[in-house]
Amino acid sequence: MLVVVIAGLIVRTRNADLERARERYLQDSLYYLQSQAYLAMELADTRGEPVRAADFPFVGPGELPRGLEADDVRSLEELLDGLFVPEDPWQRAYVLRLVGRPDAQRVQLLSAGPGGVMPDALAEAPPHAKPVHGPYVADE
Repeated sequence: MLVVVIAGLIVRTRNADLERARERYLQDSLYYLQSQAYLAMELADTRGEPVRAADFPFVGPGELPRGLEADDVRSLEELLDGLFVPEDPWQRAYVLRLVGRPDAQRVQLLSAGPGGVMPDALAEAPPHAKPVHGPYVADE
């Protein structure tokens, strides 16, 4: 009986540690990709080839979140000029997209999280998302 209790404690502790590790990996990856996306879009703008609203969304490697179709996306690796783009902790693609009302759109980088469902583009702040700041998305 004591062996079963000890095994249960080990498994429960291990699962909690895995969740903390996934969250840390997710946050580190989001910060890395957030900065790289900002730099890539600024560089494109200075080259006279700004990223246009019609170019979004961009996705990294991995399974597409529910709600996105493969025909409707561009490669995040292409935007980042071949830099490493990881999968999220659930082997899904990170997504760089436009969010907000059409007259006030902004760029957001996100993971669909463990459920794999894309949050609504009008949602204020999904839990696994970071804004990408900067005035570099062309309207036309």
